[in-house]
Amino acid sequence: MTDITTELITNAVLSYTREEEGWRAYLAEGGYSESERATLIDALMAAVVADFDAMLPDGCHWVPSTSSIVGPVGTDLGGYDIAEMLRSAGDEVAERRPQIEQAVLGS
Repeated sequence: MTDITTELITNAVLSYTREEEGWRAYLAEGGYSESERATLIDALMAAVVADFDAMLPDGCHWVPSTSSIVGPVGTDLGGYDIAEMLRSAGDEVAERRPQIEQAVLGS
């Protein structure tokens, strides 16, 4: 049987647009074509989502397109500092950016 999930939290900090704009600014001086930048941002976002999800309780997932976290009904996220977790995931991905870039752009 599948666990019933629900939207546990919605917060502007979890917005795809907000996170994407941050990566776009981070990559602004990189000399990328728009296509390369878009590809790299997609890969960086996927990595941030994976790293962030790993910090959440089992069964919970960040859904950037809805600025929310979904998970099993009754899951309490009250003790989690969502903004700090997102910052931490972004910092970890930024450190791996050269490897992610190499994997998706071959440069």
